[in-house]
Amino acid sequence: MEMSVMKRLLIVGFALVLCGCSIFPKGPDIQISTFDLGVPHADLNFGKCSLEAGDFQGKMPSRQKMIFRSGTNRLMADEFNRWSDVPPEMLKSFLDRAFAAKPADTGARKLLVEGDIFQFEGNLDKMTADLEVELKVFELPGKKPVLKKIYKESVAFEGKDASLFAAAMSSAAKKIAESLASDIA
Repeated sequence: MEMSVMKRLLIVGFALVLCGCSIFPKGPDIQISTFDLGVPHADLNFGKCSLEAGDFQGKMPSRQKMIFRSGTNRLMADEFNRWSDVPPEMLKSFLDRAFAAKPADTGARKLLVEGDIFQFEGNLDKMTADLEVELKVFELPGKKPVLKKIYKESVAFEGKDASLFAAAMSSAAKKIAESLASDIA
């Protein structure tokens, strides 16, 4: 009889172990927010040029997570705030939309812009959104080089809200698009 009590206790104990965490209340769900660079304004002037965004690349420490720098060498990934796509694709899409907003002139020079992103992060020490990209512009057809330049923008934001950081990064992308427009006009 003592053995059957031991067996029952063992079975009950085993059942509790199998239930595991399911008998404990679940913690609150944490919302993950997603951001993009927004839609560029259609007020950029490219002169008599028709631009197309081509290949954009960049080695990012984290694919879609927002990255923040603290100090000289410390990079931190935000687990709860993400970009809608990898930064090279977002910047390409942003510039493609900015360029597509221009009416195509039949006599316009056709250009292709490609880029390599070096920096796409928030700096927590300076509270800035930092974007650095090398843009290469080619004339089509034939991909004749027209321009190769590194653009860097740092836009300040206040507070530790990811939406403010995303807005600042969008402003940095817009400033780079404006600088590019000025350089090729």
